[in-house]
Amino acid sequence: MVDEAIAKSLDIWWRFQKLENIIKDKDVYIEKLLKQRELLQNEIIELRAKLDG
Repeated sequence: MVDEAIAKSLDIWWRFQKLENIIKDKDVYIEKLLKQRELLQNEIIELRAKLDG
């Protein structure tokens, strides 16, 4: 990849890698939040069903 070779020759490749890792970490965090949100929404639905009983 030409861009990668240029970035490495300019010694800025590590910045790209660092930013890429930050983005991946945020994606994982967002996925966890979405799963937790879904679980909580399901729990609310179950509790409402019990209350309406």
